[in-house]
Amino acid sequence: MKDKDKYTDRDWEELAARYSDERSEVEGQSDAESLETEKKWREISMTNFKENIDVDNAWNKVHGRLNEAGLLTRTVHLGERSRSRFMLRIAATVAIVAAVGAGALYIGTSGLLSGSKTFTAGNDQRNVQVTLEDGSKLWLNRNSQLTFYPGNTRKSRYVKLTGEAFFEIRHDGAKPFTIDAGKARIRDLGTSFNVITSNQKNEVEVYVTSGKVGLSDIIDPNEVEIDPGYIGKAGSGGISKSLNNDQNYLSWNTDLLVYKDELLSKVFTDLKRVHNINVVADDPSILNLTIYTTFDKSPQDTIIKIICTSFNLSYRKEGQFYHLSKK
Repeated sequence: MKDKDKYTDRDWEELAARYSDERSEVEGQSDAESLETEKKWREISMTNFKENIDVDNAWNKVHGRLNEAGLLTRTVHLGERSRSRFMLRIAATVAIVAAVGAGALYIGTSGLLSGSKTFTAGNDQRNVQVTLEDGSKLWLNRNSQLTFYPGNTRKSRYVKLTGEAFFEIRHDGAKPFTIDAGKARIRDLGTSFNVITSNQKNEVEVYVTSGKVGLSDIIDPNEVEIDPGYIGKAGSGGISKSLNNDQNYLSWNTDLLVYKDELLSKVFTDLKRVHNINVVADDPSILNLTIYTTFDKSPQDTIIKIICTSFNLSYRKEGQFYHLSKK
């Protein structure tokens, strides 16, 4: 099978034309390849594009994207039959790419077909570093995923985040950097910041360490600027911002926890977020004890032992849980 990266524009046109019933055969494909490709196309054909697609609306959207990207140099007028063929060619090309093993696809402003790149941090991974094509850097917390669309860097930069990540963005006023965080949109104004797409209250949360960000939700497009040291939140109640008083907010990224007379209930919450440590106080009164200490890149067992030694406690580990009790 021909490698997908070696298909020329003419190859894509011939393949699309063949499976849109505009051409009877395609040069360079073996019988097996042809059967597999045709199978993919026929599966898409079963969705009845000609009957279900609003061709005029679809063409207007595609034409608008091409025009916005500066890819049209003259006015194009297509009749209904030509527009139908155009949409079918797009569908056929998607089927063809699937048949030759391409990854995720999207239609973007820099071209009709562009690849996306997805980076994932698993349950046992933290601080997974990603460097984007523009030199910007970010670090993914565990159970987080970022999808980057490199093809749209011509006029803008766009990523989609699920989970939590810390960003250091190379600001470019001519190419805005936007994060799709599900319920909210975050626009870089020259800054470094942390994003949580769903906190304990199911809100999008942004903490700015330098520069500024613009935060808006999907209902209200009006941006609220978040300044350094502040946390912005977007939820059902709109957008709010407040000064961050938690010195361990970024501990998942720095691996440093500092406590000055802090309740163990708060410490246990931090340990879950930072180290994925599940601590259970078999005696609820343990939660009201306060501690003064620092954990700097400390292993899980060491942290638990220090806490137990400080308060004359004992612990037992059951699976992923540490059970603490008084001696």
